[in-house]
Amino acid sequence: MKTSLSTLALLAMAAAPAVAVRAETTLYGSARVGIAYTERDRSPTGASIDDGGFWDVRDEGGSRLGVRGSEDLGGGLSAIYQYEFGVNIDGKADGNPFNQRLSWVGFKGDFGQVTVGRQWTVYNNSVAFDGVWNSDDTTSTFYQLGGPYRVSNMIMYTTPNLSGFSASGAVVIDGAGSHDSANDSLSTKDGIDMYDIGATYTNGPLRLGAAYRKYEGRVLGDAGQNFYGAGDSLWGVAAAYKFGGVFNLIGVYQQAETDLRVEGASPRAYSLTGEYSFGANTLRAAVGRMDLDKLAASYGREDENQDIWKVGYQYDFSKRTRAWIEYGDYDFSSFSNNANGFQQGFDYSNLSIGMRHDF
Repeated sequence: MKTSLSTLALLAMAAAPAVAVRAETTLYGSARVGIAYTERDRSPTGASIDDGGFWDVRDEGGSRLGVRGSEDLGGGLSAIYQYEFGVNIDGKADGNPFNQRLSWVGFKGDFGQVTVGRQWTVYNNSVAFDGVWNSDDTTSTFYQLGGPYRVSNMIMYTTPNLSGFSASGAVVIDGAGSHDSANDSLSTKDGIDMYDIGATYTNGPLRLGAAYRKYEGRVLGDAGQNFYGAGDSLWGVAAAYKFGGVFNLIGVYQQAETDLRVEGASPRAYSLTGEYSFGANTLRAAVGRMDLDKLAASYGREDENQDIWKVGYQYDFSKRTRAWIEYGDYDFSSFSNNANGFQQGFDYSNLSIGMRHDF
């Protein structure tokens, strides 16, 4: 009997390390800082201004710190999770210098994966191909249409990769709602507040994406991203092709249908981005336009179109460390206040010189 118990104990001790290695947690982060020079030419009221330009040291592109991991549960099933927090690398104490970006948990297997919590949206993952820039003020046209790109209270399903094709669907369920009859289009609902579906296809140098979003109530993402209300919708398509492994061409088109600010408004945004890589060097250039449609009058602007052009250079010291210099010129009017202080109607230009280290 004693021999049998000893044998069992030895077997258990031998099995313990095998169980331990089936759980994996990774600490990761990204430190991103830039020195920016900005000139503004027009105020939110449309009046001409000349503030002489100003310099600023600031967090660029979202410095972050996080943990992610998985545990093998056997039978091809794994538990997966991620916590990620934004960190203001410039050290400013205003606002919250340590904010929540991602927090979700789920299961992954041959069926695909199901995740619940605060996540990147399906729309963002399927359409934001032109989010290749380093500076906050050389944004892609994806962000011009004002939809949240990270959302809390989300349930998402993603298919496995099927010969380069992958699809996702998500719903946002955010409490019982405010039932504010005077402002009902801004409240959350008793059930589903947002539907998000999208798909991507990759075949060698070709990448395609498409997504559709429907709002049943107001859905809040990052601060200020609250343009859409109940009944509004948003769709977009994107394509990228890499020629000869060195030149990448990216096109994005989006269109919204919204009654929240102006009834029957259909703002559109589109851009074309080019990247040329040689050795550790990457050159970038992009042009974009947003057609405000009927929204232009609500911003006090005569011109419905808002134009952007930008150029940039990036040098990769290693796979984890890079430096950049980027310049953007904007006839710009965002749907919400920009995190760096640019409000609706500003025309401005921005030069950013920075570096980034990932770990």
